Amino acid sequence: MAGEKSGAKGVAYWYSAQTKDGHLIPESSSAFQKSVRRGLVDDAIYWAMQIYDLGFGKYVWKRLKIMVSEDVGIANPTLPANVYALSKMWDEQMGNKNDRPGEAVPFLINAIMLVTMSPKSRVCSQVACICIHCDRKRPVPDYALDQHTARGKRAKRGEAHFFYEGSQVENELVNEVREFYKPIYDKLCFEHMTSDEWKPGDGPVKEKPPLPPTPKVIQNLIPGMAPDQC
Repeated sequence: MAGEKSGAKGVAYWYSAQTKDGHLIPESSSAFQKSVRRGLVDDAIYWAMQIYDLGFGKYVWKRLKIMVSEDVGIANPTLPANVYALSKMWDEQMGNKNDRPGEAVPFLINAIMLVTMSPKSRVCSQVACICIHCDRKRPVPDYALDQHTARGKRAKRGEAHFFYEGSQVENELVNEVREFYKPIYDKLCFEHMTSDEWKPGDGPVKEKPPLPPTPKVIQNLIPGMAPDQC
């Protein structure tokens, strides 16, 4: 397999070179990912190897790692670890000068099969687009204003508030280990609580969040900053 191309020559090669079967690399790359999305195992392997045989093995791995979150995501939480491990095995095998390069290919095929055959979910990619392009501004929730924040301290929220509110978890795993230690922990917490003014049932913090600093204030904090940099 030829070495990876880089720089301006690599870009020109990427868009002009043809695979051994006469395909353009960008079209092969697109066919590779679409085949993975559709669960077409043999097609995915074919298009990946068209790119791989031109010397772009690392690129094929890059696309696979992206697909793991873009196209599979939370549908298969352990898949990223498996694909990453296979990529490291491929790296090690490729670095072994005593072996033929083809002996690293099974690691790639294994990863392609795993990703292609996996259950799929596009939700991670969709949420990423929302985060990048949408205004999602929201206030700091009251449960976050605990003893570790200035507003929480001023509201006299201490260990009691943290025990009742700050350390609350949903979807908690309940098993015999948790059931054994929970009463011991609860007793310890109550014994070491400070005399908070906060009590369960108290309302939210009434103090409003501080306003963000003005550009002039920021300029004074950072000597040498020009106004147009604020």
